[in-house]
Amino acid sequence: MRISAVLFDVDGVLLDSAGAHRRVWDAWSAARGLDPEKVWELTFGRRPEDTVRDVAAHLDPEAERSALDRLLAQETPRIGVPGRGGRARRCSGCGGCRLRRCRPDDHAHGRGAGAGPTT
Repeated sequence: MRISAVLFDVDGVLLDSAGAHRRVWDAWSAARGLDPEKVWELTFGRRPEDTVRDVAAHLDPEAERSALDRLLAQETPRIGVPGRGGRARRCSGCGGCRLRRCRPDDHAHGRGAGAGPTT
């Protein structure tokens, strides 16, 4: 297999996941009797384990990370693609890739099937 490109999503660049993360942290906080607003303020730019250590030192950060991951997995179907009505659509050119409208050379250069949405 020859890999010609690697695509990274950096917190909301491709997928608008802020609402999902907020719901996860709110649910996690409420279940542990913590103030969701105070917890949310400490989540930005940090690993979840570090946030847990700061807001609930009596809890096991690794176990709580697993709990947060489970909550996020429940949110995954609700995470939408910006400008796509919440769902990625198939290409109107070929019907199979995720580009808005591909050109024949897009597939020849590996930008078609499985490619992320373009804006």
